Amino acid sequence: VPSGTITGLAATADQVVYSSSDGEIGRVSIAGGSAVSLVVEPGVRFSGLAVGGGRAFWFSWPQGDFYECLFSSPGNLSAIRAVPIDGGEATVIDQSTACLEALAADDAFLFSNGLGYDGMGYVRELRRVDLAAASPTEVWLLPGDEFLSGPTPQPLAIDDTSVFWLADRVLYTGPRSFQGTATVLAPSAEGPLVVDATDIFFLQGNSIRRTPKTGGRILQVATASTGVLAADADSLFWSSNGAVVRAGKDGSDAAVLLQAAQASHLVVSGARLFYASNNAIYKLVLPAL
Repeated sequence: VPSGTITGLAATADQVVYSSSDGEIGRVSIAGGSAVSLVVEPGVRFSGLAVGGGRAFWFSWPQGDFYECLFSSPGNLSAIRAVPIDGGEATVIDQSTACLEALAADDAFLFSNGLGYDGMGYVRELRRVDLAAASPTEVWLLPGDEFLSGPTPQPLAIDDTSVFWLADRVLYTGPRSFQGTATVLAPSAEGPLVVDATDIFFLQGNSIRRTPKTGGRILQVATASTGVLAADADSLFWSSNGAVVRAGKDGSDAAVLLQAAQASHLVVSGARLFYASNNAIYKLVLPAL
């Protein structure tokens, strides 16, 4: 049971990693057991949890939350930090004057998005850190938001070739090399964002939608009021009205896996579904399809 409310949940091959609203990064074995604290800084809200290359990554806003960061005086550095999942010293691996919103990582790179102010208006900043080299952080500056979604953090997702993000409720994609232009995938979208081998899944009002990652027709997958999505190779998972639901990627064969779960985060690893509710992490062995 972590301290504070869980703000992030991720999984490796053998560990579930979490962040909390009370300054904790920790892990627990996929097999179960006691939680192990990796970083503890009481009173600091950790956000943006991502894992890759054997490390956990996160950030915290200097002012305490995204809203205060966005509307305070510019120039405050937000730091992205890392700690080995097996245990070790936490280090700063990147810093930005933008208000960070989300992180996404794999074994090679760490990506972040945020909003910064250039003296004339807000600018969206995508950043890329090479985890294997000491090369400078690469930055891709894009037009800023007009806060059509309110001043709330916007999500980020990656795959092997592309990065995906939201701005002004528009879903964009661009090359993860940052060498190219941004392309609109959906003119109206909300997070979270989940990618699989061919499609990206997102929300639009009270519906879950999907579209090819290279662009194309937008299809409705399911009607659901949710802010929590996850996927594995065969299925899509979401939380709605307290229940956790599994369905095919096209919305077929939807079935309730759990009632009254109140899941705030979902992660699938192998044949197990992990979910967070308040300050507890639960595991469900998935029934065969």
